[in-house]
Amino acid sequence: MQEAPAVAARYAPETASTAQRLLLPAAALAFLGFWWFGRAIAPWAFTYPQGWSVPAGRWIGGAMNWLVKDAALGGLSFTDLTRFAALLIDLPYRAVLARADGIRRRTDWFRHHLGRGLWNACLVGRAVSEFSSRR
Repeated sequence: MQEAPAVAARYAPETASTAQRLLLPAAALAFLGFWWFGRAIAPWAFTYPQGWSVPAGRWIGGAMNWLVKDAALGGLSFTDLTRFAALLIDLPYRAVLARADGIRRRTDWFRHHLGRGLWNACLVGRAVSEFSSRR
């Protein structure tokens, strides 16, 4: 436990030399300079040999075609499995949506049928209280 303050003091900004303080800004400026002006400074760095490129697009496209058209687990195709997974993900959402819709419909029914009666009861109650307080 005694070494922690020593380690913190060693990496504190106050103890860093001038070269250490300028290293990060210099590296950031060099990065930005090569990013903006790299093609003019070193054009050879931007020509990439065609033989060295990885045909990832063809590989991924071929894998996707195989998955969609040929891949199967028993009698189930990959498309069937993904649709089943989507259904499992969608079921809780539909259940909550149906419950919320049922609650909305019930509150609409209460508001429509009981709301008028409750509002009228409040008006009558207010009128009765006003009338009885004046006597």
